Parts: sequence; structure tokens; C-alpha cells
Amino acid sequence: MKVYLHEKECVGLIVPRPSGVCYHNQVGGISCQQKSLEGIYIPLNSCLQGLLSEHFDCYVGSVTEEIAKIIDQDLSYMTSIKVRVDREKMHLSSEAWVFMKVIRGIESCQWCVLSWENSD
Repeated sequence: MKVYLHEKECVGLIVPRPSGVCYHNQVGGISCQQKSLEGIYIPLNSCLQGLLSEHFDCYVGSVTEEIAKIIDQDLSYMTSIKVRVDREKMHLSSEAWVFMKVIRGIESCQWCVLSWENSD
């Protein structure tokens, strides 16, 4: 089954797992890259959509340390799940598709992807 996140106004974590569900998103600002990952989707507070889009604003390129710090701050309110931008995978991350390191709260998982509606 395929779920197209760019057709929904949502922000969440995609946790890699064999689930039979593949989450697709258009990412990377105006570069309109297509990324996908099989797993489970954990929706996050919808107010993050505006914050994340504001930080990127059609940005094309990898996530910088400055943007990583902002994302970490934006997600610091979460109590049951603790994630932070994976600094070793920042070069693989882009607007609306950011690799995150799982600190706690997602069993048997070391990483996930933070995804939201692309701003293009």
C-alpha cells in the first residue's frame, strides 16, 4: 500500500519497519525530489507544520547545523518520544525529509524520518 504524504497537511515520524505500507513525499523545496520509506507513521502536533515550513521556505539543499538545531528545538516539547536530527545523515536530509536519531520512545529503532508537507 502507498500513502502519499504530499497530499495531506501533516507532520510526523516515519519509523522504518516491515509494514506493507510505503510512505511517499515530495521533498526538497522547489527541487521536488521524491522520497519514500516503508514503515509506520507517527503523527505529530500539526502546529509543527508551520514552524518547519517557515524554517525552510522552499529551501533546496541539505540540512545545515543551524537548521538541525532549530528542528531539535521545535521537537523538544515531545515527552514520550525523544528524537534529534541525525548529524551523520544531514547530507541525506532535505526540506520535508529529515533523518532523525531516536533517543527514546520507539522500541527497537535507532532512526526515523521526520516528514511534513513540502513548501514548494
